[in-house]
Amino acid sequence: MNNIVEFPITNSQKKRNAIGKGFVPCEISGKYLDIKKNGYDEFFTIKVMNDQGVLGEIDYEICELVVSKSEILQAINRKG
Repeated sequence: MNNIVEFPITNSQKKRNAIGKGFVPCEISGKYLDIKKNGYDEFFTIKVMNDQGVLGEIDYEICELVVSKSEILQAINRKG
């Protein structure tokens, strides 16, 4: 057991492992998006979360949005 070497892992990667594929971190704050598909193919549920991991508390939800996949893609692809 003394030969086990732990690989360094970032806090962001730890959170991604815990939340799953829908994890999108904010680059400047302790907030993140938790994106899940709901029962409809065209819509996603996006939870805006506050990461309390540093304080040892449970993360809490700031708000929840149900958004259209096509609207999100259009917003991302808009120029300007």
